[in-house]
Amino acid sequence: MSQRTFAKVAKIAPSFISNLVTGDRSPPPEKLDEWAEILHLTPTQHRRLRELAAIRHLPAEVQPDMLMVLDRLDHLEALVRKKIGS
Repeated sequence: MSQRTFAKVAKIAPSFISNLVTGDRSPPPEKLDEWAEILHLTPTQHRRLRELAAIRHLPAEVQPDMLMVLDRLDHLEALVRKKIGS
């Protein structure tokens, strides 16, 4: 889905989407569920959207550390899935 189409379906200005993409704006938490539905996100993708949005609302100096924590968590979850599946 294009940014313009998403903006139209979500009833928001295309410039707002552009500002989200460039990092000039943060996603409003109250819109995340609606956006996840519009984008047909899986539960895992929806959870990640919420996590990333929450991180975006933190002070800029801690955001890289929190992103690293999410990456490590992904790695651990993959290891657990692999262990359970074998």
